[in-house]
Amino acid sequence: MVTKREPLYESEMMAHAERMCMVLEKFRHQDHYDLEDYLAMERALQVLVESLIGMGRYVLKINCKLVLAKSGEVIDALFRHGLVSEQEHAECRQMVGYRNVLVHDYLNINPAITVAIVREARFDRVRGIVSALIVALKP
Repeated sequence: MVTKREPLYESEMMAHAERMCMVLEKFRHQDHYDLEDYLAMERALQVLVESLIGMGRYVLKINCKLVLAKSGEVIDALFRHGLVSEQEHAECRQMVGYRNVLVHDYLNINPAITVAIVREARFDRVRGIVSALIVALKP
């Protein structure tokens, strides 16, 4: 189990989240999306949320000596330990839920939801939470 901070991991996770947000930002103001655009948005959202889950697991290991496997449990534990606010918890639960649809229930994806997340820049909240989790790490 990781018990000490790994600065390279932290910086790579943040850079990864930033890259996914840059991809999504590119599509924010488009009026039309072709199939490749849409699939790129789905993939970037999936990877961005996985960055959040991964950073959440890492912070819980370092700060709380807690190891969790399920993504929903990670988000709930972040809230219980005061690492995300109630509003952030609700937003993270929604994003993790949508990521689960993208990964596991891909035949029932609602494209309008993907487009709304991108156009409303809701993905940027995930980047902010990943950054705040890094700040919350114990030295």
